[in-house]
Amino acid sequence: MGAREIGEALVSFQDALALLLCGDLPELDAADLQIPVCIQPGSVLAFIPDSVELWLAAFAGTVLTAYAVSAATKMAQNDFEGVGLRRIFRESLSKLQTIIRIANHMKTTDQSEFQSPRWKVKADEVGIQNSDGHYIYVPRSAVEAYVSFDAKAVAGMVRPVRSERTLALGVVEEGRTTEVRITLSEKGIYLPESGEEDEMILAELRHGQQVSLLGELTRGNRTTNSVGLRYKGHILDCHPTSGSVVKYRDYLFRRCHVEGSVDRLLPNGSVGAKKPKLWISSVQAEAATEDEPTLL
Repeated sequence: MGAREIGEALVSFQDALALLLCGDLPELDAADLQIPVCIQPGSVLAFIPDSVELWLAAFAGTVLTAYAVSAATKMAQNDFEGVGLRRIFRESLSKLQTIIRIANHMKTTDQSEFQSPRWKVKADEVGIQNSDGHYIYVPRSAVEAYVSFDAKAVAGMVRPVRSERTLALGVVEEGRTTEVRITLSEKGIYLPESGEEDEMILAELRHGQQVSLLGELTRGNRTTNSVGLRYKGHILDCHPTSGSVVKYRDYLFRRCHVEGSVDRLLPNGSVGAKKPKLWISSVQAEAATEDEPTLL
């Protein structure tokens, strides 16, 4: 495998994991996250520090925002209580593995509703049925992450997959390995369809149009002051018309009514961007149905 493929796969892995980490801990901005890795013959190892202090020390030569350092310091205090960075990393890695399991099972990354789900309430697990009628049981939190996850985040990870090369995402802890694989037959699940990037995405959303959209807020990023809105199978970048996206943190990973204006400006100032973004003025969470379990 060439250096470019390795680099793209590593960046894709880091981006995918960062999305999940910041979903669990919004205070830690994805743009500030870097993961120590080691390349070995046939594999790439990502190292999870035992404490936040060691993670910060690993990047002593890089620039971290004061906000990230503040959040990390707060996490460092939690490390002494047994609730720290290592646990959050481990849970996010496990969640990424389960998202891949679900996508392989459903043969898609765009499933937002499930037919005839089964519930294990005590275990907080959901049984998901695929088109063949087969079920797998996974943690409810992983289903929520799958529904809001942007498949493009792992596209770079799967591009090196060939008939003779399988992607294996494994977690080794205390001598035990848990692993999930993506083979050539499953590679297409995670890649955009041919020509998709050349088409006008959501053409019904016109530049300057005032809209009210119902979707899931998937992530928040303080550096770009944006949130992601999963709408009709696409993740739209949304920026507040005023203030910081921090005010939307309580709405992350929930179905919401988002109001704002459509922006299709190109970098040169002309109208014609293939994918729209939104300037949002209002976000309201959709009310959950009483006495009925929800995946969101």
